[in-house]
Amino acid sequence: MKKLATVLLAVVAFALGASAQQVVNPEPYSVKGDKLGETAAEWLASNPTHKDWTCGDSSGMAEGSTIECSCLFFLRKLEQGKAYQPSPDETYAGTSLVHGSVSFIGKDSRLILYKVEMGFDKSDLTLLMPALVDKFGTPASHDVIPLQNGFGAKFEMSMLNWTNGVSSVEFVYSDAPDQSPVLIFTLDGPAKELKGRQDKAEHNKARSDM
Repeated sequence: MKKLATVLLAVVAFALGASAQQVVNPEPYSVKGDKLGETAAEWLASNPTHKDWTCGDSSGMAEGSTIECSCLFFLRKLEQGKAYQPSPDETYAGTSLVHGSVSFIGKDSRLILYKVEMGFDKSDLTLLMPALVDKFGTPASHDVIPLQNGFGAKFEMSMLNWTNGVSSVEFVYSDAPDQSPVLIFTLDGPAKELKGRQDKAEHNKARSDM
């Protein structure tokens, strides 16, 4: 009996250890074929249409500097008119993308994908909300921010956030007529690093202006 108890305890300890390992080392979120944390070379090779995206100049990039690549999908729709049929990489959750962008940060002489942003048509909001909840579950937070334009009209902006410990998903939408829904996937480490540098720069600027 004592030997059996020892074996059972060992099995339980192994299971708990494996469970803890899964919690400690979650995988960053991925967006279709785009994987947060992959290199720019991997992102470029993952989809032949990526070569058509517009990217900033990456020559001579310093450690910690960033570069963005973007694509205006709605231009393809305007160019092709009624013949336009969005490819799988131009859709998300059954809706057509209006625009998309990816951002890379310089790390150890490589460019690492740390942010993916997708813009949608306002009319697709009712499709996006249930699809996001179905995929990511209940949001970790839901903030509502009051807005007011220059004519005194009042609106609200909602920000829903999901996180898995190493990366985050943020969905931002508003009832303001000029603001369309945006979905942002972010790798937490680089994002916090950039936010810290930005806050420090603003603090130093405020001190120098005194």
